[in-house]
Amino acid sequence: MVHFNEARRTAALLGSTALFTTLLTGLAHADRQIIAPEILVTAPSGPAPIEQVGSSVSVITADDIDRRQYRTVGEALQGVPGLHIVQSGSKGSVTSVFSRGGNSNHTLVLLNGIEINDPGAPAGAFDFSTLTTENVERIEVIRGPQSGLYGSAALGGVINIITKKGEGALRTSVRAELGSLGTFNTAALADGSYAGIGYALSLSRQATDGNDITPQHLRGGFAEEEDGNENTALSLQLDTDLSNTLSAFTFGQYINSNTDTDNSLPQDFNAVAKNQEIFLSGGLKGNFYGGAYRPVLTLAYTDYTRVIIDHPDAANLNTNQESTNEGTRTVAKLENFVTLGNHTLNLAGEYKYEELEARGFRDFGFGFVQQLRSEADEYTTSFWLSDRVSFGERFFASASVRYDNPENFDDEVTYTLTPGYYHPETDTRLTASYGTGFKVPSLFERYGFTPNSFGNAFRGNPNLEPEESEGWEVGLEQGFLDGRIQTGITYFDTDYENAIITVFLPSFDSTTTNVNEFNAHGIESFVDVEISDTLSARADYTFTVVDTQPLRGGQSRRPRHKVHGTLDWQAMEDARLGLAVTWVDLYRDVDRVSGGLIEGDNYTVVDLTGSKDIGPHFQVFGRVNNAFDAEYEPADGFAAPGREFLMGVKVTF
Repeated sequence: MVHFNEARRTAALLGSTALFTTLLTGLAHADRQIIAPEILVTAPSGPAPIEQVGSSVSVITADDIDRRQYRTVGEALQGVPGLHIVQSGSKGSVTSVFSRGGNSNHTLVLLNGIEINDPGAPAGAFDFSTLTTENVERIEVIRGPQSGLYGSAALGGVINIITKKGEGALRTSVRAELGSLGTFNTAALADGSYAGIGYALSLSRQATDGNDITPQHLRGGFAEEEDGNENTALSLQLDTDLSNTLSAFTFGQYINSNTDTDNSLPQDFNAVAKNQEIFLSGGLKGNFYGGAYRPVLTLAYTDYTRVIIDHPDAANLNTNQESTNEGTRTVAKLENFVTLGNHTLNLAGEYKYEELEARGFRDFGFGFVQQLRSEADEYTTSFWLSDRVSFGERFFASASVRYDNPENFDDEVTYTLTPGYYHPETDTRLTASYGTGFKVPSLFERYGFTPNSFGNAFRGNPNLEPEESEGWEVGLEQGFLDGRIQTGITYFDTDYENAIITVFLPSFDSTTTNVNEFNAHGIESFVDVEISDTLSARADYTFTVVDTQPLRGGQSRRPRHKVHGTLDWQAMEDARLGLAVTWVDLYRDVDRVSGGLIEGDNYTVVDLTGSKDIGPHFQVFGRVNNAFDAEYEPADGFAAPGREFLMGVKVTF
């Protein structure tokens, strides 16, 4: 619940943002209209015009990725309002996303509509460190509880990564770039169609020497080292029409990543994390009765293998680790999209089977050794119904209800309701959303088993309650001057219950337990201005308050304030320059040494980009990451990379 003083401060921020928006209306001098991405793929009841979606939505297109030279999905998400990205060290380190004050495992991540959160991860969170952008067509982010559509883990929002498809004549591109931190990135993409089969093939390799993850003040006098990363990714998308009413699709992606890590203090010279990820999916799409009935059958398989090897070294003579975590998921899903008048419905069902296996050991020295002996599996059946309705081009709404039945868990029913109104004469859009979310505790949280040589053990808690959320939001978007200025502001409020933490028992064993609720509320706002035909600017501001018990982990690494701004200049017809500034005011963090709560630091990061086309097939480009060489720790005790200069070439034919 929002207290009176907090409500007054929030109202003041809302008023200030509205005043700032009004003042900016005098800055536009061009006649060009801003056109938002037309269709949202992740909408209720299937793809829909983005103007008719009531939840808060952000879309990152392939053009955005190319223009800003994002190399990973985590980089692309950095500017999305309501999200905070935490990369724990150099490139390739664990990268978490916090949505609207929720935990990092409260965001459901989809790849072409299929869940890819890691079932083998201790808390079930998704690690964005390995996911690159070469094959990405767009990224859609829907904020707020969405379990009524997508089931478990969608407590704070959903991120859907949609890959490229091929059609028409063959198009090929090859890119290579070098960086001052020993970076060498290469990528190749080919897409088109042949004999009625559309194809999109991508291959990339990213490698860097990186920076020392451990900041100088924690190294204990040991020398600086380089913590590098190598990432290789291969993907293939195929689509074909089997008849006038039936088509088939298949997708596969393989990722192999090796990352130097610093698992131990004061320094760790030889720890390495090896990740292998496989995403497979395929199915059939129908189009019957003139498009009124559109069934989609999808089969999918996800496989994660994460290995950590950390043998004794000069800084840690006694520590030794060889561990493997594996998680797999098999999914069969049938969706039935039906158009009845101005209603679009989807009656769907899904079967999901997940497995976890953890094995190996962690030797901390002095006779203290942990054995990883976790093994568990579970299936879940789900059914849901969604309805999207529009009344002309003004009123729209959607509603969904979902039933999930995990094998060893209580049934869950969740729902979402999102009404909205668009007034085209003034380019005004009013939206609201109310929904519930839940997350089934991970297999490790319920069934994990990690005994140690002192006779104690971590044992999962099979009696855990599901984590739950209930949230609402109201939003206003307003265009000015024929769309040359776009503004928006949203107030959100989400209650979370039964958050899961690990506790130590009087017996010196440990287990998981549920703790009391916490609340996250705040505002998300943006201003997007076309200053001229060649110059545009955008600013996003997120204000988040997390009310929680201070001794229960404090919901750390959520910034109270976050500002992200961009400036894009078409300097010449074939040359572009870009500026991005991110300011983060981190409210609280967890001390890497003591584990206690500490005040977070604020930091500012400036990135520069530029590109120049030389003829129709050749482009040179460059960027400067962290241009002012800011020294900061996104997570306490884990140093972010310093300034890096990169230059490269791209050839298309």
